[in-house]
Amino acid sequence: MTHPLTIYSAHRDMREILLAAAGDEFAATVKTMPPESLPDHPGQEIIVMDLRDLADAEAVQETLERFSGRAPACRILFLIKDPAMLPETGALRQCHAEPLLPPHEARAVHLALSRVWLEMNGAAGLRCQTPQGMDFTSMTSSQTMRDVYRKVQMVAPTRTTVLLTGETGTGKSYLAKLIHQLSSRCNRQFISVHCGALPESLIESELFGHEKGAFTGAARTRKGKFELADGGTIFLDEIGTITPSAQIKLLHILQEKAFERVGGEKLIPCDVRIIAATNEDPAVLCEQGKFRWDLFYRLNVFPIEVPPLRRRVEDILPLAEQFIANFRRDAGRNITSVAPRAARALQEYSWPGNVRELENIVERACILEETDQIQAESLPLELLTLRPETQTDSPTRSDTLMPLHAARAAAIEEFERRYLWALLQSCNGSIKKSADTAGITTRQLHKLMTRHRLDKKSFRPRSKRNP
Repeated sequence: MTHPLTIYSAHRDMREILLAAAGDEFAATVKTMPPESLPDHPGQEIIVMDLRDLADAEAVQETLERFSGRAPACRILFLIKDPAMLPETGALRQCHAEPLLPPHEARAVHLALSRVWLEMNGAAGLRCQTPQGMDFTSMTSSQTMRDVYRKVQMVAPTRTTVLLTGETGTGKSYLAKLIHQLSSRCNRQFISVHCGALPESLIESELFGHEKGAFTGAARTRKGKFELADGGTIFLDEIGTITPSAQIKLLHILQEKAFERVGGEKLIPCDVRIIAATNEDPAVLCEQGKFRWDLFYRLNVFPIEVPPLRRRVEDILPLAEQFIANFRRDAGRNITSVAPRAARALQEYSWPGNVRELENIVERACILEETDQIQAESLPLELLTLRPETQTDSPTRSDTLMPLHAARAAAIEEFERRYLWALLQSCNGSIKKSADTAGITTRQLHKLMTRHRLDKKSFRPRSKRNP
């Protein structure tokens, strides 16, 4: 069965690419008429529109709004020449439209067409499974995360460079893998590099490889991560930590699609899709002289900011249940859910370590738990907040009772955590200022922060600059 598709493009070469993308799955009708003369489309179909000749994002949005009124049951895919011409996400959602970003290749367009047709026809949306078995379309009730996943869906079929920003533990590496799995490169290598874990003296060799004799200990020629990822995707985590010389080489790869090994003189072609990530504000790093502005602009073609877990509380319990299901599958334990009091504790905790901390705490609780539900007693004490009972609550409910020593310890732990959180927030994450205010040494403060899983970076103000 073929699916209806209408293509609007004034350019012959693009019409040929789009027809090739349609293949045998879509019954494509090609029209060269200008967009303003678009007729009504009362049925359900996909419309592909070539809007590369429009001047800016405002013109693109006006055109899409006019088209969507003529085709209320259709989904619109539109071609633009530059990501800067993207309208706001809310406007795209209202128009049932999404962009096809350059380069406009037949295979990438075909993947987008197939996915959109599945979404239109009730195939439970895009159901991409990660290696851990997570179905991301069912894992979030948060509008901010739905926007993140929508951006992932938009950019994945392209070769566009992506910059993921957000606090430690928010799931940037998971999203990078997801982008790779949804791309035409999914059957090629996905190479992940934690730049912050590489010594400065070795980072260039690790990324770009080296020739025999390039430095002491270089006994043979060695391929770097970029060469190993050829044809696939490379994920550069903590990109803000790389050295200035490595930044120059990375800029050269982005511009010329080629690089030289350390100690080499030969240019090696490189077909690699780059996804970078950082838990710091890259614009601030540039202002501080730690990161090149030109490299930032090259990496920031399609930025995606991943919100911290405390800003999407509605996701905490679904994520916890998914982690329980993973543990149940791997360990064979019959734990099915979270008890009410434990659920409240999870939802009221501030999660400075974000999703990674939640996963670790749920795994620990599953190991300790002896019933088929995670009880509050299996959670770390810092998560248990004592709360006065309301008149409608029964004072003898078992899930609200704790021994006196446990209640006292929980109260102290909770007071310490709340005090440290407020202290670090008021001091913008400054260790010295926070320690002086609290009347303790910086060493004592570090111990308390480690105990309560607090990271000073979480309290540093993010730059409001939006270059």
